[in-house]
Amino acid sequence: MRFLVFTCLLSLRFLVSSSVKCAYDFPDRDGAGRHKLLSDSRIYGTIHGEWTHCSQKPSASETMCSGITLDPAKAARIWFTSKTNTDATIDVASWKRECEDHRASTEQNNGFVTRVLGNCQVMQGFLLKVWCRVNRREKKNVVYRVLLQSTPVLTPILDGCDSKLPSFTTFGYQIIIHGGRKHKIDLTENTFTRDDPTGPYALTHCYKCPV
Repeated sequence: MRFLVFTCLLSLRFLVSSSVKCAYDFPDRDGAGRHKLLSDSRIYGTIHGEWTHCSQKPSASETMCSGITLDPAKAARIWFTSKTNTDATIDVASWKRECEDHRASTEQNNGFVTRVLGNCQVMQGFLLKVWCRVNRREKKNVVYRVLLQSTPVLTPILDGCDSKLPSFTTFGYQIIIHGGRKHKIDLTENTFTRDDPTGPYALTHCYKCPV
C-alpha cells in the first residue's frame, strides 16, 4: 500500500513528462523476503512492476486483471513471481496485484502484461528512487530495488541508503546514485550498464551476470 501511495504521488508530480517508470528487484542473500528468495533462486535482476500509471482497484465483480495468464519462462526470471516470499513456485497473484494498481485506463489482463514486458525487459533510464540496506562492516549500501524513469531526475529519492557510502548490488554492480546518470537494465541478456559521462569521452561500465 505504501508503494502505491508513493507511486501515485510521483505520477502526479511527473504527469507532464509522461515518463515510463520501471521498478526492478535485485537479490540480497543477507536480506529478507522476496530479495532473499531471488538470491536463493540465483536471479540477478527482475521486474518488480511498471509504475507509469496508478489505477483505481477494480471491484470484485470486475475482470480487468482476473484473466492474466503466465508465461512460465518470463515468470521464472524476467518478471519473477512466487507464491510467497519463501516459496518460489510461480504464481499469477503478484502480476494481478500490479495490474490492479498500475494498469492504464484502457488496459485489461494480458494487455497490461505485454506493456510491462515491452517497457521493462530492456530499459535505459535515470534513477528516480533507490532502496538499500546499509552494510556498516563493509562500508557500503546494498541496493535491493531501483525505480528507473525514462526522463532525467533532479535528485533521486533514497530509502534506507547512506548518501556518504558507495552503493552496490550483491552481485557487485555499482550503482551511482545521481539524477543525471543513466543506467540500463537488460533482463533478456542479464546485463547491467552504467554510463559515466566524465572526461572527454563517456565511459560505459557493463556487468554481465550468468543466465
